[in-house]
Amino acid sequence: NSNGHIIVKGLEDDNYILTETVTAEGYTALKAGIPVSIVATDGVASAKVNGKDVNMTDNNSLVPLGVVNTKGFNLPQTGSYGTWMFTVGGILAMGVAVIIILHVSRKQKSM
Repeated sequence: NSNGHIIVKGLEDDNYILTETVTAEGYTALKAGIPVSIVATDGVASAKVNGKDVNMTDNNSLVPLGVVNTKGFNLPQTGSYGTWMFTVGGILAMGVAVIIILHVSRKQKSM
């Protein structure tokens, strides 16, 4: 919400990972998700966030979780598809050049 709170209702006891998909402009998104484990025994729930026990408050099982946003900038991703396409294209171009050179040299030898 506008206060930066995440409200999730109706979770069963299980293991979850909170992943930040979008962040405020000028901030860097989290690189890894935050593991959350909810365990219910005999109607009483307990939770772990990032592997640490947290104290659950009020009747709605509110779990306090803090994330520190870091100011920064995201660099564009490089490499990926362009790199392998240029590599394959370059190898094909060199192969065609070798075939042409061999063909031309054979013609000159036969003359």
